Amino acid sequence: VPKTIKNSKSKSMPLVISLHGNLNDPRLQGDTTGWPELAAKENFIVVAPEWQEGDNFFKIKGMGGEGVMQLIKDLEAKYPQIDPSRIYVNGLSLGGAESFLLGLKHSEVFAGVGITSGVNVFADEVTKIADNYSKGEIPLLYLCGDHDFFQMIPVDGSSKFGTKYLFGDQVWDHDKNVHIFSSLQAYEKVNGLAVSNIDMKANEYYGIALNNQHWTKLGEKDMLVGTLSNKNGVVMELAAIRDLAHWNYKPEAEYIWSFFKKYKRDTVTGKLIFN
Repeated sequence: VPKTIKNSKSKSMPLVISLHGNLNDPRLQGDTTGWPELAAKENFIVVAPEWQEGDNFFKIKGMGGEGVMQLIKDLEAKYPQIDPSRIYVNGLSLGGAESFLLGLKHSEVFAGVGITSGVNVFADEVTKIADNYSKGEIPLLYLCGDHDFFQMIPVDGSSKFGTKYLFGDQVWDHDKNVHIFSSLQAYEKVNGLAVSNIDMKANEYYGIALNNQHWTKLGEKDMLVGTLSNKNGVVMELAAIRDLAHWNYKPEAEYIWSFFKKYKRDTVTGKLIFN
């Protein structure tokens, strides 16, 4: 919570919820993401809750997805400075899977979803919600390293860097939960975009023809990034980071924040507002 909150007006400060990975610890999420430092600099609140139910590092009863939504209400009561039109969710790995889900399930609350190396554990539920979706657009930024041993990218499972210690072979071949393409399709659908089929010639990592596709720098690493735009503007962005493993990378926080700042949510109508 930045010190400036003392002098901040009601409903003037954004809130970022940052969800840790499987069996990780909320403090580890804070230490490794760069979000706390950025929150102090940019004047927003960031919260990393113990969200994972059941199996977590300290055997604590995590609050679960609906607990996270209740936490947001509690935070708004405690800090009236929170701007309900600028609440965002970010997550690593399993926390990224939960972000995929919460972003769709509670799109009236979140103005943007930013995922770091997210897996696809809740794919069936995400797809089901998208198939029956009637609410506002949901901005999505998905970032993943090309050395991620769970092999979310390339989306066809052709990575040379998949781990062999879990299943005796490459993870992608055995675990459908890492196949992220269905959740990308779900977000295309709810954002009024053409639903893609995998075409690795269009993009070597995501298999989707992206607009404004280009290489850039993220910290010290090279990143291939591109966007998908509907009639209102950019609502999806996909990024592949060279030489990055399955973990947080601090420069990602600032990049995700720059994406989040483009969007607000009308809390009455649920309509997305493009800044």
